[in-house]
Amino acid sequence: MRIFLIACLLLSFSCAYYAYAADMSVEQAYKSLNHKQTTFNKSRSSMSGAESKYLDHLFFVSDLAFRERMVMLKYFKSKRDDQYIDEYNRQVGDLLASFALIKAPNRNLQQIETLLKAAITEQKQFFNEWNKARGNSYYDQLQRNYSSHRLVQSSHNKLVQTYMMLKRSYPRENAHNQQSFYDHLCALDFL
Repeated sequence: MRIFLIACLLLSFSCAYYAYAADMSVEQAYKSLNHKQTTFNKSRSSMSGAESKYLDHLFFVSDLAFRERMVMLKYFKSKRDDQYIDEYNRQVGDLLASFALIKAPNRNLQQIETLLKAAITEQKQFFNEWNKARGNSYYDQLQRNYSSHRLVQSSHNKLVQTYMMLKRSYPRENAHNQQSFYDHLCALDFL
């Protein structure tokens, strides 16, 4: 039953993803950031099957959260954020909720999940704060420079911690997957 629920949730994410793919696909998001996209390859992984399956899901969520961030930034930069903020909140909420359906197989991956979810949540809080500032000078200030915002900085720090934990937890993982750890988390980072 649990596998069926996970499959249904992933199918709903896929449908939602394609519904908004006209805005930007994950591949387009990586290209627009001029960032290398190295996909985690669970079949080439040296870690346990449960760990590689879990990380495959974690990076799936990370990529879709990254795409959502890039789409939301596009809307903010064109001052049309009010047209997408509700959909952004729904999509990110669904992505975060997906972790309830697939449990981390060990304590390290649970800590990694906690950090990743907190980083994505802070990005969501940042966008909502920016949206609420609409119509005043703070909105325009954030549009010019958001990199020093406390939530952007905090999210960045959590993503760096997540990456460092992955590197420490899987030092013998193949070079391709090691690169994917970096690429997935670096793309998700604002900075």
